[in-house]
Amino acid sequence: MVAQETNLLNAFETTLSTTLGASGTTVTLTAVTDSASNNITAPCYLVIEPDSATNREYVLVSAINIGTKTITLGDGGSSYRYLTGSSATSGLSHASGATIRYVPMAQHIEDINDRVDTIINSAGTAVVTTGVVKDEDNMSSDSATHLATQQSIKKYVDDKVTAEDLDVETDSGNIDIDLDSEALTIAGGEGIDTSATGTTVTIAGEDATTSNKGVASFSSDNFAVSSGAVTIKDSGVDLTAEVTGTLPVANGGTGATTLTDGGVLLGSGTGAITATAVLTNGQLLIGDGTGDPTVGTLTGGTNVTVTNGAGSITIAATDTNTTYTAGDGLDLSGTEFSTDLKSNGGLAIESTELAVDLGASSITGTLAVDDGGTGQTSYTNGQLLIGNTTGNTLAKGTLTAGSNVSITNGSGSITIAATDTNTTYTAGDGLDLSGTEFSTDLKANGGLVIESTELAMDLGASSITGTLAVDDGGTGATSFDDKAVIITQDTGTDTLASAVMDANGELLIGGTSGPAVATLTAGSNITITNADGAITIAAAGGDVTASSTTTFTNKTIDADGTGNSISNIDIGNMTSAVVVTESDTIAGNDNDTTLPTSAAVKGYVDGQGFADIGLIIALG
Repeated sequence: MVAQETNLLNAFETTLSTTLGASGTTVTLTAVTDSASNNITAPCYLVIEPDSATNREYVLVSAINIGTKTITLGDGGSSYRYLTGSSATSGLSHASGATIRYVPMAQHIEDINDRVDTIINSAGTAVVTTGVVKDEDNMSSDSATHLATQQSIKKYVDDKVTAEDLDVETDSGNIDIDLDSEALTIAGGEGIDTSATGTTVTIAGEDATTSNKGVASFSSDNFAVSSGAVTIKDSGVDLTAEVTGTLPVANGGTGATTLTDGGVLLGSGTGAITATAVLTNGQLLIGDGTGDPTVGTLTGGTNVTVTNGAGSITIAATDTNTTYTAGDGLDLSGTEFSTDLKSNGGLAIESTELAVDLGASSITGTLAVDDGGTGQTSYTNGQLLIGNTTGNTLAKGTLTAGSNVSITNGSGSITIAATDTNTTYTAGDGLDLSGTEFSTDLKANGGLVIESTELAMDLGASSITGTLAVDDGGTGATSFDDKAVIITQDTGTDTLASAVMDANGELLIGGTSGPAVATLTAGSNITITNADGAITIAAAGGDVTASSTTTFTNKTIDADGTGNSISNIDIGNMTSAVVVTESDTIAGNDNDTTLPTSAAVKGYVDGQGFADIGLIIALG
C-alpha cells in the first residue's frame, strides 16, 4: 500500500443492521459516523463482536457507501476476513444487531509501517536510497529536502579534505601537513615542555635541575646574569649572610657553633663534635676502650724519669749499674739480646720475626690430638686412624675380616672381598629370581608396570582391586547410573552419587538439601516445551490494545495499510545498524546502508579542518 496519513476517529462503535455470513463481502451498518459526527473512511479496520471470545472477528474495510451505510470488506484480494486476533480463521457469521467497533491502532500501525518502508528496509538494517535518502558521492542534486547516506557524506568530505594542507616554516626547515591524514606535532626539546588546551598550544621552559637544562633563577646578592651567562660576583658569595643554621655531622659539619680554642676535637657518632680543654705540658689523650679518651700524663716507674715540656715528653732511664746476662734460648752481644735457636728445631727468624717451621727435620716430640696432631709417628700397610672417646685420642688399627669376607692390606690400599660361594637365595612373594638376578613379579593388569626398568603405577589396568576413596582422589564408587550427573554427598569425603537425568527438559537444580532433578514449571502467560537436550520458553499470545499515545519499547511493528503517516520516531530508539550518532562516528561507519544524525555530520565535517586554521603559540 502507498504511504498515507491515518484518519483517526473518535471511539466509533455501532451495530450490524443486516446479517453477515461466513463468506460475505458486504454488510450494512446502523450508522457510519462517530460520536463527533465524523464519517468513517476507508481503508480502515473494524472488529465484529469484540467482546465475544468465540465469535470475535477482525475485518479490513476497503470501501464505504455513506448513503446506504454499506461497507465492503477486502482490498481486491483474499485478506479481508478473519484477520489476526479473530476467534477463528474461517466459518464465523454474525447476526443483525451484533456490535461492530473501530480499530484505529491497527490502521495507524499499518500506516506507520508503510511510511517506514520508504525510509528503512524491512529488516531494519539499512536505509532506502530511492526516496527521501539519496546516495550521491558528489552531492550533485544539492537538495534541501533530501538526506544523504553517511558514505556519501564521508566520500564528499574526504574528496574535499584531500586537497587541503598546512604549511609550517621554522628556523631550520619547512614542512607541510596533509589535513586529510596527518596531524601537526609540536614537540618540546631538553628544557622545553609543550601542552595543549582547547585551541591553544603552550610552549614553556622547564625548571632546571642538576640533570635537566631549563629555566633557573639566581640571587642577585651573589650572582650576576648577562646575555644568558651566570657568574659569581667579584666579591664572591657572602656565607655569613647566606648560610643559616648549624651543619650537622651527618651532612659533613661539626654540629657545633663554637669550639674551645686550642682544644682537641672529639667525635660522638652523628652527635655534635666537642672539644677538650687546652692540654698542658706533657698531657696526652689516653683511651679506656669504652668512652671518650681521658686527658692524662705519663708516670715514671722504677729507674725511669719522665720530663714534660711544651710540646715534648722526655723519658730517661736512671739505672747505670745493672749487669744483664743471656739465659737459655737467648744470646747477648754488647747491649743487644737475640734468640738462640736450635738448628732445624722448628723455630726460625723470618724478616727479624720469630716463626714456627713445621718442616724442620730435628723437631722432637709428637703433636697430640688436642693440639691438632694425630699422636702417631709411624704406620704399617692397612692401618687406619680410629677415634677413641676415652682420652680424645686416635689409635692405629686394621680392619678384621668376618664370615665369608677376606681383607688384604697393601701399601696405601685395602682390598675387601667376599669368600661365600655356597649360599642359596630364593624369591619370596612379589619377586622372581633368574640366576643371580631378582626382579618384581607383577600381576597381569594389576596396576603395576615396569617403565624403562622402573616400577610404576598403571591406573588404567583392568584388574585393579579395591575402590579409591574420595579423600584419596577417587569417587568411592564402582559404577554410576546411565544418563546421570555425578554429585557429592553430605560431606566432602562421602562416596559420590549419581542423579539420573533421562527425561526431556530435566535440569539439576540446587537446594538446601542438595541438588535435585526437576523440570521447569510454566507461570502466567508462559509456555514451556521440553525436548531432547532443549527447553523452549515462550510468552503466550494475546491481543494488543493501546491508545494513540502508547509507547512500544523493544518491539517490532509489522502491519499493512494505506492512507496513514509516521511521526515522532525517536532516533535514540533506532539501532546503530540504521542510524549513526555522533558517538558512533561517520568515519567508523563507511557504508551505504545507514543514516547519520545531524550531530554526526557536523562533528565529522568540523573535524576535517575546512575553516580558517589558526595556530597560537604561547611562550610561558
